[in-house]
Amino acid sequence: MKKNQEWDNFAGDYDQKVYSITSFPEKRKRIIDNIVPGKIFIAGTGSATYLNRDLIKNPLNYVVAADFNAEMFRKAQSKFTSPRMIYMYADTTDLPFFDEFDTIISTNSILPENPEQVQAMFDNIYKSLKKGGKFVVYLPSFDANLELTRKFPEYDLRLDETLERVWDTTGWQTFQTEISLRNRLAKSNFLEAKIQKIGIESEKEAQVMEDIYKFDYRNKDWFEYFVVASK
Repeated sequence: MKKNQEWDNFAGDYDQKVYSITSFPEKRKRIIDNIVPGKIFIAGTGSATYLNRDLIKNPLNYVVAADFNAEMFRKAQSKFTSPRMIYMYADTTDLPFFDEFDTIISTNSILPENPEQVQAMFDNIYKSLKKGGKFVVYLPSFDANLELTRKFPEYDLRLDETLERVWDTTGWQTFQTEISLRNRLAKSNFLEAKIQKIGIESEKEAQVMEDIYKFDYRNKDWFEYFVVASK
C-alpha cells in the first residue's frame, strides 16, 4: 500500500516532522480524564509513546496499541513495553473486534484520503466498544484550516472544499467540520457525544507547530475537535 509505505519515513522522527498531539501534557491529560479505565485500544498509536506510558500508570488499564503502519508500532515498541500492553498491526477500517474495549482512543489518526472511509472507521470503533464504552478522539478541523487560509494567505494550505480534505503530510487527508462530525457519529449509532474546540495550550506547542509547518499559530483561530462519544 503506497500510503502505508510513505508513513515508514515518519516512524523514526515523527515528532520532528509531524504535529504529535500526545507529546503535550495538556492534551494527554484531557484524554486520561475522559476514558473508562479497563481494556483500552489505541487506534493509530504512531511511534510516540507518551500516551502509552500515561495509560499504563493506572493498574486497571490493559492497553492494545495498534497502527496500520508496522514500522510505526515497531518503533514505539522499541521505546516502551509493559506486561499490560501489547502492540499490534490493525487497520481501523477493518478491526477484528466486537464488544471488547472499555475505551478506544484516536489522536489525529482518522485521516483517510477517501471521506467514505471515515464512516467505516467510526462504525468499526463503535462495534469494537463494549456497551457503555467511550470513544475519545482528537480530529483535525477542516473549518479552522479553511478560515485560516482565507484570513492568512501565507498559511498556504491546499484544500479540497468539496470533500473537506487537506493536502498534508502524505497527501490528501479528510478533516472534520462540526456538522460532518456529528453526522458521522450519529450514523455509527453513538448515543451521545461531547464535542469541544481545542486550540494551542502552551508556548511550547505553538513553537513546535511553527517549527514544523513554518506558520505562526499564536493568536490565530486554529483548533482541533476533541470528542468523547458513548456507546
